[in-house]
Amino acid sequence: MYKNKRIFGLITARAGSKRLKNKNTLSLLGKPLFYYTVNEALKSKYLDRVYLSTNDNKIIKKIKNSSKVKLIKREKKFCTDKTKTEEVILNFIKKYKNKFDIIFLLQPTSPLRKNFDIDNSIKKMLDNGSKAIISVSKDFKNIKDSIVIKKNFFYKKSKHKDIKKSYTVNGAIYAAENKFFMERKTFITRKTLIYFMPKSRSIDIDTEKDFLLANKFLK
Repeated sequence: MYKNKRIFGLITARAGSKRLKNKNTLSLLGKPLFYYTVNEALKSKYLDRVYLSTNDNKIIKKIKNSSKVKLIKREKKFCTDKTKTEEVILNFIKKYKNKFDIIFLLQPTSPLRKNFDIDNSIKKMLDNGSKAIISVSKDFKNIKDSIVIKKNFFYKKSKHKDIKKSYTVNGAIYAAENKFFMERKTFITRKTLIYFMPKSRSIDIDTEKDFLLANKFLK
């Protein structure tokens, strides 16, 4: 808890990824990919509870007896290729909204994110009186996903002419007040504060190349 705000971490780990098969359970230096996110989330000083939403039987078997991580067996209607993460989050908030104030999304595909990134972003968001925060890095491999920042807040999606001012949303940090997210159905608006991360902790695993790069950095 920070500043009397109850904060729940939600790890989303659906089975059935297409580009990199079974990526959430792939072995990364001897541990399944999702382990790194769970481990850092549990080290956080400010996350009051950590939930893991999945339909992956391998993950369910490993988490079901955990006293520290609350397992959510995801409903089939939220397990299709067309299901958006926002739908899963909205369902979670509606179910637990009276028990917490801030939702913190943690994707297993960001294994280099550290517990201090989680805590520092929460602190930055609440110290600034912001409604939401996301993380970015200075990496232009996906220019189509880049954004322009103005006065430390998200300003707009980037165009090629904005390249020098652009940052890439790295997928590691997403947090918002429950009411704000339920109204906007997104973390990213002009009221969203920015948390900056170095490239060395910003790998978002989507392909085999990303996976190998994460392995390199972890070593």
